[in-house]
Order: sequence, then C-alpha cells, then structure tokens
Amino acid sequence: MMLLLYTHIHIAKEHTRKTPQKMLFSRQILFQGFKGKKAQFYIFTALILIAYTATLLRPQQLMMPPSKVFAEVNGNFAREGKEVINNALFEQANVSREYTRFVDRFVAYAMLRGIDLEVFSILVDGGQIHISNRLKKDASLLGRSEIIGVGGELTIPKNVTVLTINAPADVQHPNIYAFNITSERTQVMSFTRVQVRENNKVFVNT
Repeated sequence: MMLLLYTHIHIAKEHTRKTPQKMLFSRQILFQGFKGKKAQFYIFTALILIAYTATLLRPQQLMMPPSKVFAEVNGNFAREGKEVINNALFEQANVSREYTRFVDRFVAYAMLRGIDLEVFSILVDGGQIHISNRLKKDASLLGRSEIIGVGGELTIPKNVTVLTINAPADVQHPNIYAFNITSERTQVMSFTRVQVRENNKVFVNT
C-alpha cells in the first residue's frame, strides 16, 4: 500500500515538472504575443497618422477658391466630352445623343462639387449641327429666328461658317459668343458659365 502511494505521488510530480522543451515553447509563445502586440501598436499608430493627415488636407480642399474649382471642373468637362465623342464614333453610336447624355450627367456631377454649372454646347456631326442649352436663360442664334429655351435642344443643317449665340446672363447683360464651323466632320464647342460672388465666370471651349 505504501509503495503504491509513493509511486502515485512520484508520477504526479513527474507530470507537473516542466521540461526544458516546454519552457522554451512557453517563451516562444510569450515572444510571439509580444510581437503581435507590437504590430498592433504600429498599425494603430499608422491609422491615427492617416486620419490626422486627412483632417489637415480636408480644410485646404474646402478653402479652394470657387474660381479655381470652376477652372478644374471646366477642364474635366472639355477633356471628358472629347473622350465621349471619340468612344461614340468608335462604337458607331449616336454621337449627339451620347454627348447630350454626358452633358446632363456632368452638370449633375458639378452640382455635387458645389458648382451650379451652366453649359451651352455645339456639336457638329456630319452635315448637322446639334445645339444644347443647359443655361438658366433662353439663348438665341443671331441672324436666325431660332430660340433655344432652357434645357432645350436644336438641330440645324451645317450650312454656316460662323454660329453666333446670344446667351444673356440676365436682361441687362447680353453675352455674345461666336463659334467657327470648320470643314471637319466632327467638331465640338461649348462655353461653361457659373456665378461666383455676384460675378459670372465663363470658359469658352473650342
């Protein structure tokens, strides 16, 4: 009986004693846990720096002068409009329809940028001239009887070399724009307008 009890205790002690291999494994776990916490600290620090940088940049974008924002928006409009026309020609799609869709979508996009954009566009496609008025006032063709209302469109034959548009910003200030119609099969021209601090800023794209 005594021998059995001693043997049981001896075995229990043997099981609870840590071997060098087990101690080394425990140290590895502790070291890996330390590395994991260190990595989490670096990630957390990086996220804080990114958020801080974004906070610094945001006011600079909001403080950008309206005229500079308008210039950027107009540049995008002129460049992307030509891309839309080139894609339509390549895919043999209806060029005037695709371009008109683009203009409407871009005006909506500009509104999201805080720009109440006005656009008047002229698209020469083969033997026709497509005119689109996305201004806030009616526009007219000088020397002709046609009037293009707000949101309206007009298609005329390509039998002129100069197209002169009267697009008043208000009753007292008529604005005249002249566009040369060349022999090119496809030609796009436009002017964009926006009111900035009680003044009208205009870009003419030819």
